[in-house]
Formats: sequence, C-alpha cells, structure tokens
Amino acid sequence: MAGIKKMNHLNLKEMWDEDGTAPDIFRAAMSRNRFLLLMRAIRFDDINSRSERNITVDNYFTSIPLADELLAARTTIVGTLRKNKRPKPSSIFGFHKNKVLLSYVPNKKNKKNQVLKRFAPDLELPEEEKPSGICAVCPRRKNRKTKKSCIYCQKFLCTEHSRTLCDMCKARVYDED
Repeated sequence: MAGIKKMNHLNLKEMWDEDGTAPDIFRAAMSRNRFLLLMRAIRFDDINSRSERNITVDNYFTSIPLADELLAARTTIVGTLRKNKRPKPSSIFGFHKNKVLLSYVPNKKNKKNQVLKRFAPDLELPEEEKPSGICAVCPRRKNRKTKKSCIYCQKFLCTEHSRTLCDMCKARVYDED
C-alpha cells in the first residue's frame, strides 16, 4: 500500500505514528504489532521448492566468478563478456551430439582459433533419445518428420530419400572414389 500511495520512503515507525503525520490507511488496516507478526510468519519464497532462477545482465556486470557464484546458488546468468574483463578462460568447449567445438585464444593478441572434432559415426543415440526434425530433401508441403539423419552432415532425412547419406554427401563420397 505504501508503494501505491508513493510513501515507500517512510520507515515502519513513521507509517503507524499517532501524532497525525502518518497516513490513516495503515492504522485502519491493522495494528503495527499485527503487521510485524505477519512479516515474521509469512515467507513468499521457499528456497527448497522454488525453481531455478535466471538473471539477464548487461556486459558491465557479467563475469566468470559471478557466474560461478550464482550457479552455486542455483541461479543462472545470461550476458556477454567484455574483452577487457578478467579472468577469462583461455579455452571453451562446446558439445553437440557427436561433435566437440573448442574455441581458444593463442598467445597472439586479438586472434581466436576454433577447432571442431567429430566423434566416430558408429556412436548412436538410442532411438527414444534422438531429436526429431523435418526431412531436408522433401519439399516443405510434405512436412515429413523423421529421427534419421545423414551420418556425415547430420541433416534429417526421411526413409524415402536415403538410408544413411543425404544426396550431397553421397556425391562427395562417390567423387572421392
């Protein structure tokens, strides 16, 4: 109520003063002791049952130590890192399906290298865990959803177009022979 009345600068004692300077609405709603009892008893945020939180910040506030500290408190952070903020990891790994992306900064200034490593194609996910997508070869009007993909480029393919390779990868394999 203090926020609605634009009186949020008042402290608790000033809200329930009886000298005539306090607004009457606070005393009319409840006594000061009742308000203090409710403030002690009511908690709107249960730390054990709440879901994880996410904070989006400007690049001025984003840092690796802050992200580690917030993660320890089950809170995630989204923001861009400035080039001049320290400490930054010298290498970052990214994982997706059977690929690993390593981004690292060598000793040369303002130079960033990226290395992509692909695992063996025989590494297969169980069928129920595979992501599904729309066939890359079929026209959009057919809208065929499939879980099968090309073993080289990972494009989704329906059974009509290919069993293991998409047309582009087939041509590449036959050209190499």
